[in-house]
Amino acid sequence: MIQEEGCGDIASLSLDKIVNVEGTLDIILEQACSKNANASSAVDVLIRLKDKAAGYTADNLALAEDPHARHILNNILVKMGHDIIPELIKRLKDKRWYMVRNVVKIIGEMGWEMGWETGEGQGVEDALKLLLINPDTDSRVRKEAIRTVSMLKGKESANLIKNSLNDSDNSVVELAAVSLGLLQDEDSVPMLIDLVDKSEEAGIKKEALRALGRIGSAKAAAFIIKVFKRKEWFAGKKDDEIKIVCAAALSEIAGSEAIKALEEGLSSSRDAVKKGTKENTAWKAALSL
Repeated sequence: MIQEEGCGDIASLSLDKIVNVEGTLDIILEQACSKNANASSAVDVLIRLKDKAAGYTADNLALAEDPHARHILNNILVKMGHDIIPELIKRLKDKRWYMVRNVVKIIGEMGWEMGWETGEGQGVEDALKLLLINPDTDSRVRKEAIRTVSMLKGKESANLIKNSLNDSDNSVVELAAVSLGLLQDEDSVPMLIDLVDKSEEAGIKKEALRALGRIGSAKAAAFIIKVFKRKEWFAGKKDDEIKIVCAAALSEIAGSEAIKALEEGLSSSRDAVKKGTKENTAWKAALSL
């Protein structure tokens, strides 16, 4: 067995010899997560051993309690690259929500882009889709899946995220709306408008409006202006909050109609809306503020 004091030279050993010695991976993992001078050598070896060490490293990440160790193991898996994707996908079926969330996060950090259009990434796409549409998936996993899909920026990213606009967890719906806005997906505008009109949750309405502002299409702008000018909705404070969000969204869109609506906001009978419009707009010069 390789002794701990020999780990400083571990990178020079034959990879086959390392793998064949019982308990060696445990020693290398321990050294990689340590804060001593041999840690970088151990990390390099694990990355080189990706085909044989990926699964074991992922399993140890799920069990690690020390934040430093989790950070190191996460980075090792990311640096192993796309070759270990099949091994990671296997662990998306694990019953431990934190194991699945870890794996989803790693896939996102790898920046998996290739294959979404050629079909080579179908395994990733299908696995993430199952997590998003399965109501039994832990909501923390569903949210991580949305973050990862939004980072992948593949052809199907927005379509996968749209499934989550009907999620039973409000926080998941809000994150889905945020992600569609960041992706600037114009096809999602009708669904986001429906969220604003039909959802009873103020938080969801706000995130959908912010997303529409980021998308900034003509249809999105027209709807935000309509909401901004509405005389009644919740009435009172909640209505003010919605209108302030509209002001911020219109500031992102700009354009003559948006600026005109913001000018009207400055003359609102509601002090909060007037103040919020002034604070949120980026067009102070145009509005003669």
